[in-house]
Order: sequence, then C-alpha cells, then structure tokens
Amino acid sequence: MPSLHPADDLLRLSASVSAVATLVTYAGYVQSRGQTHDILGLLINVLWPTMLPATYALLRAIVQLERGRFDDPTELFLRDRAMQIAIVACCRPTTLCRIAAIGFPVARA
Repeated sequence: MPSLHPADDLLRLSASVSAVATLVTYAGYVQSRGQTHDILGLLINVLWPTMLPATYALLRAIVQLERGRFDDPTELFLRDRAMQIAIVACCRPTTLCRIAAIGFPVARA
C-alpha cells in the first residue's frame, strides 16, 4: 500500500535493511561460534538449526508491527503467542544441543 508520506517509505525500508543486517550478522555469529559435533556420523554445527525460528520471529515482528497490531516490540514479545513459541524454538534446541554435546567428541578441523 503506497503511503502518503515519503518518510513512511523510508522508515519501512530502514526496518527491512536492519532485519536483513540482523540475520546476516546472526548467521556470521552462528558460523563462527557454533561448535561442530560428530553426531551419528554427521558433523553438525549445533547453532545452525536456530536460524529458521530466528528468521521467522524477525519476519513476524516486522509484519505485526507493519499491520499495526503492536506498536511496541516489548508488547509483541510478551503478548504474541507465536512469537513466544518462536523464541522458545530458537533458544531451547540450542541449550539442549549444548548440554547433549558434552558427551559427544568435538570434531577438530
């Protein structure tokens, strides 16, 4: 929907650019900090599975704020059930993989 003010379009574009920069930065973090473990004969970086829920949560936040359902990110995180599920889906597997990885040998590259 075209807006009446060019500043609205600039703000929308800035939010999109910030979202992409956030995901690229998180992917770089995942690649550099994730530990690779030999699980069932596969070398797996335990942080890569968190990219999907992180991407979903970021895109959902942008859509919900754009639609005007929430005007505060804190309110969005506290009241939106899908956002809460995405956060748990992002954080819990990482924690469980790190706890489980204690028993797996770390692959040295």
